[in-house]
Amino acid sequence: MNTKFMDDNYLAKWLNAEITDEVLKSYVGEADFKIYYKIKKDLERFESPKFDTEAQFKRLKSKIQLANAHKQTARVIKLIPTWAYSAAASVALLLAAYLFFFADTTLSTNFGEQTAFNLLDGSYVKLNSKSTLSYNKRNWTNDRVINLNGEAYFEVEHGKTFTVTTKIGNVRVLGTHFNVKTGANYLNVTCFEGKVEVLINNKKIILTPGQTYQFAENTEFNWTVELANPTWINGLNTYQNTPLFVILNDLESQFKIKIDASKIDKNALLNASFENNDLNMALKTIFVPLNFDYQLKNNKVILAKK
Repeated sequence: MNTKFMDDNYLAKWLNAEITDEVLKSYVGEADFKIYYKIKKDLERFESPKFDTEAQFKRLKSKIQLANAHKQTARVIKLIPTWAYSAAASVALLLAAYLFFFADTTLSTNFGEQTAFNLLDGSYVKLNSKSTLSYNKRNWTNDRVINLNGEAYFEVEHGKTFTVTTKIGNVRVLGTHFNVKTGANYLNVTCFEGKVEVLINNKKIILTPGQTYQFAENTEFNWTVELANPTWINGLNTYQNTPLFVILNDLESQFKIKIDASKIDKNALLNASFENNDLNMALKTIFVPLNFDYQLKNNKVILAKK
C-alpha cells in the first residue's frame, strides 16, 4: 500500500472528525501534527466554500481515463482506490486554502535591482537592492505590519497604525513618508513627512521631517537632512556617520561583488557617497579619499590600508 495515500487518508479522516488528535499524532508524529493542527485552527477562522472533493476527483479520474486510451495506463488508474482521491483532495484543499488566506506575501530584489509597488491600502513602497519585504494580505486592513530585511522607502496612506518590523527594532507611523534601512546590528530611519516612532531596546524615539535616527553596533546617532526623499531612489547612495561595514554591504548588494576587508576596521564611521550605476567609479569614490588600496579581480575586491 502506498504510504502517501495512507497519510492523506488519515488526514482526511481527522479533518472530518473521524479520528482523534491523539490517533493522528501517533501516526504522523509530534512535529507534523503540530503543523497540521495549526493549519486546521487557522482555517476554522473563516468559512470555506462548500467543495465536494470526491465528486471533483471522480470527474478528474474520468477525464484522465478518456484522455489515456492505453490499456496499461487505464489499469494503473484503476489500482488507485476511490478514497485516495478524496483524501488527497481534502489535504490539497486544506494546504491551498491555508496558503491563500494566511501565508505571507513576500517581495524581494536581486543584486543592483530596485522595485516599486503599492500595498493593498494604496501605500507606496520602493525596495532597494538585495532587500526582502513581507506582509499578510488577509489581515492587512486591521493590522498593517511589514517585515523588512534590507532597505525600503515608504509613502504611507492614512489609516490604522502602520508598522515596519526589523530584527533590531520597529518603526511605527499613521500616515507619512520615511525610509528604513536595516541589517546585522544596524538600523537607520529617516522621516521625510509626518511623524515616525522608532521602538528599540524598550526606548521610543520620535522623528519629525528631516530627522534621522541610527543604531549601529549598540551606538546611537541623530542628525538632520534637507531632502524630500532618500537619494538612493535616484541612483546616489549617501552616508553620514555610517559604519564602513554598511557601505561595503551596499556595494556588494548593488554590484554583485565580494569585498575582502579583513585588513581594515569595518566599524569605522564614515561620511561618503557613490553612484550605483558604475562599479569602478563607486570604488574610487569611496576608497581613494579613505587612503585605501583596492584591487578588483573576478568580481572580488581586496582592501588594504596604504
